[in-house]
Amino acid sequence: MPHVDAARKAYEARYRAENAEKVKASAARYRAEHPEKAKARDARRRAEHPEKEKARDARYRAENAEKVKASAARYRAKNPEKIKAYGARYYAKNSEKIKAYRARYNAKNPEKERVYCAKHRARKRSASGRGISGSQWRDVLASSLGLCTYCYERRPLELDHIVPLSGSGEHDIDNAVPACGPCNRSKNKTPLLLWLARRAA
Repeated sequence: MPHVDAARKAYEARYRAENAEKVKASAARYRAEHPEKAKARDARRRAEHPEKEKARDARYRAENAEKVKASAARYRAKNPEKIKAYGARYYAKNSEKIKAYRARYNAKNPEKERVYCAKHRARKRSASGRGISGSQWRDVLASSLGLCTYCYERRPLELDHIVPLSGSGEHDIDNAVPACGPCNRSKNKTPLLLWLARRAA
């Protein structure tokens, strides 16, 4: 009967609200004792009510941001190969979407993109140093007044490692200056003093 079902649902909702900790502990015990059944039940619920589950997950993440972040960090630390394999599969399936998103993001955030690229190069070379944050690079750009460190022209600026990473330079804000594209590409991997001498010749 509809009214019986409605009354039962209302009673169950009141009970859960009044006994939240008891219900939570009971659910945790069930999951621990019957992991496969719990997993199958969750899968059925997600398949039957995808939007509702999506909204519930979003609420949980919003209300437990630090807990979710810590849990994700622990999982990544324990399962680096799984994370890597998942990333590769996801990229293979969504490469065009990812490229389009990156292009839009990079167009809106050119300074962040330069910091990211420099970090990527440093990681590939296993460069030492304390790293360079976005806020540090913004401070350097602000103090440069938009001028290239080497030619003093006002042009779009890139992040240049004074001592190149290929020459054991550190990925560190103390080893970074803003340089225009032409100067950055001209200097490239050449040691600074040698490059300056060649320019002056």
